[in-house]
Amino acid sequence: MSGRRLWVWGSVAILVLATVEAHAGSMVSMNDTTVTANHSTVVLTDELFGGRSLALKVELASDRPERRAILVLFIDKAGALWQANLTVVVPGQTVIRTIAGRPDEVRRFAAGYAYDGRRLRLRASGDLGESTPPLRMRWDLDIDEAVVDQTRAPTR
Repeated sequence: MSGRRLWVWGSVAILVLATVEAHAGSMVSMNDTTVTANHSTVVLTDELFGGRSLALKVELASDRPERRAILVLFIDKAGALWQANLTVVVPGQTVIRTIAGRPDEVRRFAAGYAYDGRRLRLRASGDLGESTPPLRMRWDLDIDEAVVDQTRAPTR
């Protein structure tokens, strides 16, 4: 009986490690600070632009709560991506940039994008640099998460 308990405990430990490993696939950096996500949450929201636009908001949380990143993917009613914004929060600084806004940027970014109304799958990497003020952002995203619908129900 004790051997059976040990086997069950060992299976649970392996399962937990596999889950942590699956969420550790995304990284965002700003200048010399890196946010490595150990957990991500994806919500479908209509809270932006006074409810006139749908967005998938991806919160990338790290093991350091003062460091996080938020990716906002603006989509149309069919789920097609039309803009991507990245916010990086580190102590003393919050930076928001549009990382895919022009049609060619969106096509490149959306090459690894799939959203079926229930799940977001996204693989994307890239960088953005500005000379004034000196800023360098990089991202390497690997997201495969269920989407929580937080859109408001239409009022009558």
